[in-house]
Amino acid sequence: MAADDQQRMERELLERLNACVGVSARRVFQQEAAPSRLLQQPQSETQRLLPELCGFVAALGPASAHPPPVDLARRVFRHPQAQWLSRSARQSGVSALMSQQLLRLASATNNGIAANHGSAANTYCEVVMHVVMDALLAPCARRLGSAPSACAWLATQHKPRFHAMPCFPVWTALLPFAAQLGGRYPRTFQRVLLVHRRPRGPHKPANCDFAHVTGLWRLLEALNAGSTRDGEAPEPVTDLMVAVLRFMTTEKLLLSADGIEAALFNDLLLDKFFSGLQEFSFACWRASDVAKPALLGALLEVLEAVEGQASAVATPSVAIFAAVAGVFVKNLASELATALIKRLKDEDGVESDALLAFVVSFCAHVELAPLTVVFELLDLLLDRYKARLVSATAESEPQGRRRLLFYVVYVALHRRQAVDSLRNDISAESALPKELLVQFQLRLCGEIEYEDFYVVAPVHWMAALWKHWVLMSDEDVAAFVAEAQGSEHAGDIESLEAAWRAWRAPLALLSTAKTQFPRMQTLLRPHWSVAMPLTESEDDDDLGLARKRRRIATTSTRDLEHDELTFDVLLLPDVMERVCSFMSAKRLCRMALVCRAFAELSHRASLWRPLYFQLGFAGSKQEEAAPPARIECQHGELYEHNWRFMYRERWQALRRLRRRQRRLVEAQQSEEQEDQRASDDRDRSPSAPPNAFSPQLCSWCDCHRMLSTRSDLTAHRALHRRFTCREASCRASFTVAAKYKQHIRQAHLDQSAVGSSSNSTKAESAQSRLICGFEGCTKSYTSAKWLASHRRQKGHVLDDSIETTPA
Repeated sequence: MAADDQQRMERELLERLNACVGVSARRVFQQEAAPSRLLQQPQSETQRLLPELCGFVAALGPASAHPPPVDLARRVFRHPQAQWLSRSARQSGVSALMSQQLLRLASATNNGIAANHGSAANTYCEVVMHVVMDALLAPCARRLGSAPSACAWLATQHKPRFHAMPCFPVWTALLPFAAQLGGRYPRTFQRVLLVHRRPRGPHKPANCDFAHVTGLWRLLEALNAGSTRDGEAPEPVTDLMVAVLRFMTTEKLLLSADGIEAALFNDLLLDKFFSGLQEFSFACWRASDVAKPALLGALLEVLEAVEGQASAVATPSVAIFAAVAGVFVKNLASELATALIKRLKDEDGVESDALLAFVVSFCAHVELAPLTVVFELLDLLLDRYKARLVSATAESEPQGRRRLLFYVVYVALHRRQAVDSLRNDISAESALPKELLVQFQLRLCGEIEYEDFYVVAPVHWMAALWKHWVLMSDEDVAAFVAEAQGSEHAGDIESLEAAWRAWRAPLALLSTAKTQFPRMQTLLRPHWSVAMPLTESEDDDDLGLARKRRRIATTSTRDLEHDELTFDVLLLPDVMERVCSFMSAKRLCRMALVCRAFAELSHRASLWRPLYFQLGFAGSKQEEAAPPARIECQHGELYEHNWRFMYRERWQALRRLRRRQRRLVEAQQSEEQEDQRASDDRDRSPSAPPNAFSPQLCSWCDCHRMLSTRSDLTAHRALHRRFTCREASCRASFTVAAKYKQHIRQAHLDQSAVGSSSNSTKAESAQSRLICGFEGCTKSYTSAKWLASHRRQKGHVLDDSIETTPA
């Protein structure tokens, strides 16, 4: 009976919720009010407009006569049939208004009954947070009952369709209220996040994870923006940001899924995560205080060895995440390796093979781990080797200590370039690593059984170790190689190679993960040390090792002084201008990005003038397109051309012309096909009339008008002849009377006014006036408008006269 009552109460409360949402959405749509405006209204106005919504939320609180249980309210809000997050509710703003009322309920209960009933206040506050976080973090398959097609992960898709995912708009609607809850109650928010953590296990990929990662980054940005006060952030809010980032890392990224499809999904998800981390690092001034403890804590938690599951400590996702995270967060790789080495030291003989193999592979391949940490790991391995050597089972089980020595050689071999760089470093920071290097050399040469050097690793590995770490001469290295090849173990090479492959198999986790995550491989490539093959011809990682270039004994006979003189001559401005005259416009733009001198050179008019006149003719990729009309420059010698700007304008106009021509050709072809199908006469050709006009650009210089018909072309040319400046040294042409009159006033009348003020002779002032010139008419005016009025009144109209006033 109790279960039946619970189901009945849940069904009734769900019906009340859906009815309240439906009535409120209709009222909001009828009022035609913006959701942002409704959210800014006072509580009294909201109660007047939406009494059902406010009454439903108030009935959930402790002030109600019969409040429902808090767990029942949470189940109703996350029920698949609940409509408070439907599309109509989100678009009308009812979802935001419901969240606002729930936020007020949490504030009222926390402030009103906290003094007497603190636990009840925390309960209602946590319930409101659970309602909001259930809506944000629940996948669509659980929130809606079935996953939509946009939220289902497909290995063939390049990226999720965020616009079609129903979970992405939910973040947009509820994110401001989640940020307010986190800013007001950070401790409670952290407890709610702990409840939402799911148990470790296989995770089914879904596109909802991309929306969750993006939304959690937006939540962190909102918390950072809302908690900044005079350059200092409250400590609880910083702890909450760390908890949110750690929750996102643990629950969304460090997943225990196997297979190629899971690796592809994790690769895309990690790319989305690190893109958000990069933006967050630029936007948040305390990003290092948030990112480092969160990522470090999540990695240490996942890498913690579980009793009885030592082989499942690290997965490819964990390995690649630990390596790439060190690229974005400073000193994260160093602190992670140090913490794991400290954990291995505190085990007091209780070994975790998987964790040790992970640390060895991490320090060997990821060059972000400093040499001080590498020497600390080498000391740990040598200590364990020495303990195995002096133990009672050293003679009966030599493979255990040899495996540890193999790890030593593996780490040292792959970090040999760092040691070579250390010897060339003369800074004060290199004193400690150099001292640790000397101590390691002493331990390597004094605490290792000499026979183990013959069988612990391939001969070419040991030769590289002696050469780079101990600085042995080539003769000594050759002697060691001869001794190793002549030892008693050299005949059993198959068993040795089998042992080496077995020891190296746990160390290949990072290398395998790197090949499974192509996007992360691009980020990690500059900080990665390529694995060295066990044999000379082996290439385990499908990466060919570059051979050293053979040195040639003969010296070069080139004259360096002649080469330098040639470069000096080439860099002369006139010579460079001649060289650049053969370049295209694209190459001139690229050359301008090199330096300021090249930029000034590439802006010269002599380079852009021929390009402007050749545009559309030389090297055209569109062979079927009709060439544009030849450009006719009728300007005077004093007219100033901006050839670079004119080239850009005509290039854009030429693109518009090509698009218009393509559309006309396509339309013509479709009409021809229709006519051919409808025509009974098969002999008649459906070709276009021979006199059909093709759109073209104006041929006047500095005019880029596209003309679609022959009448437009005739009228446009008439405007050019009509509005052309009379000054022989100018001859600027326009198609609008206003621009022509502005040119006359600014370019000619102003210059004549300046000349008359400087030299007040009547002859010069008379030259600045506009003369009619019709059949000996000597009337002159200072304004083009007055001259046009005179010609209309007297009938002095020439064939090519200038009409200065609009019709």
